[in-house]
Amino acid sequence: MEERRALEHAEARKGMERLRVLARELREELEETKYHALSLKALDRLEEIEKLSREVRGRLRR
Repeated sequence: MEERRALEHAEARKGMERLRVLARELREELEETKYHALSLKALDRLEEIEKLSREVRGRLRR
């Protein structure tokens, strides 16, 4: 049981690190754009951020 929790915690930390990277990349892209619209790449990042946040939240609730 303790090993499973440790594994879940490690996976959650990996997910949070990936979220941090994606958020930074998205912020940089938004700062560089001159338009009031998001690129497809930015939309893909947003979807990945949403998916990862749900996964991390689920891991931390267990």
